[in-house]
Amino acid sequence: MLAASDSRSSFSHALEERGYRLARGDKGGHVAISWQGQVLPITRATKKRVAVVAAKLGDPNDLPSVEDTKQRIKADLGQTFSRMAGEVCATRRAAKGTLKSQIEQMVRLHQTERAKLDQALERRWNNETKGRTDRFRLGVKGLWDRVTGRHRAIRERNEDEAYAALMRDRHQRQSLIDAQLADRRELHQQHRTLERDLLRTVQYIKSERNEFREQLDQSDRWTKQVKNRSKRPRRRRRQSPSLEM
Repeated sequence: MLAASDSRSSFSHALEERGYRLARGDKGGHVAISWQGQVLPITRATKKRVAVVAAKLGDPNDLPSVEDTKQRIKADLGQTFSRMAGEVCATRRAAKGTLKSQIEQMVRLHQTERAKLDQALERRWNNETKGRTDRFRLGVKGLWDRVTGRHRAIRERNEDEAYAALMRDRHQRQSLIDAQLADRRELHQQHRTLERDLLRTVQYIKSERNEFREQLDQSDRWTKQVKNRSKRPRRRRRQSPSLEM
């Protein structure tokens, strides 16, 4: 990657594409820092001498320190996670707006369907009622039907048919209502599923953010421990007692 880069800028860009940042090491050399906070000397990674790396990347003193680069990584990760969470929240708001629009459209459609059904049922009821009324004969024939009991039989038949028609119409209207309620429940279920998925995504983003921060903090603690050890004065070896007289 170093040989393919013609400048520090192109090399730094190639590092960032792989999740690394170019920085100045604590000992003054060029280093690459991963998003987990791991520090990797460029000379070791590329197996090139210090002079070759310096000729390609320039003076390392122009680069930010390891600590500053880690803070920049932490800030960039925070911005990235905030942007991702914002996009999820925007998707959630858009989904709610879409659901509200779909519900309003569905309510209007269902009202139209019920109105059409009610009109159709009313027309059929009126036609059937007229047909049943027309069974009664008028005039002398109607009087004769009352005498013979035919009028009573027709009335009882009409009552039975009218009740059956009433039950049929109620069932038909209730079937439409049940189907419409099922459509609405399905729409609400889709919304709940979307809400659950978006919530899980937000929780995952927060979990990943906290994990990345913990890895960076752990790397900082480890680096400080190493520095503190290097600052401690080395103990002199105790000389063994001489056996010479």
